[in-house]
Amino acid sequence: MFKNKSLLAGLGIGLIVGTLLLQTMTVAERLENREPEPQMLDEEQLEQAADRLGFSLVVKDAVYYSEDQLAARVEEARQEAIAQAEQTVVERKSFVIVAGTRPANVADMLLTLGLIEDKNQFLNELRERRLTTNILSGLYTFEGKPDLDEIIREITHDS
Repeated sequence: MFKNKSLLAGLGIGLIVGTLLLQTMTVAERLENREPEPQMLDEEQLEQAADRLGFSLVVKDAVYYSEDQLAARVEEARQEAIAQAEQTVVERKSFVIVAGTRPANVADMLLTLGLIEDKNQFLNELRERRLTTNILSGLYTFEGKPDLDEIIREITHDS
């Protein structure tokens, strides 16, 4: 049918090869212009990159204060520490009862130390319990403000 079959075959092959070359060039150009894929940076590399660009990294859940806020928080913490220290200070009071010391003298010592508020109440309580003769000699130490019952129980070893 056609006389120049080889010419037409060459033309066809040329068109196909040309199309393939054009397609390859187009794909290569797209690959060149494509943005690079983001790469994972470790924390140090990220800090260096942020520093280069004039930024600083901030921890997500961290709380940051201005100077005034920081000063207020420090003062608040200081006041809390002072209040807590005042609460934890336990005053110890010691006294010695010598053998043969009368209950009235013991009451005077306790009143002077601030362990009891009323001398007569202490003496009446000893009389009611019939412990005026059961006061034991020795060194006694009380922490804080014991109640009258604790004091009597300690100095008479009354259960």
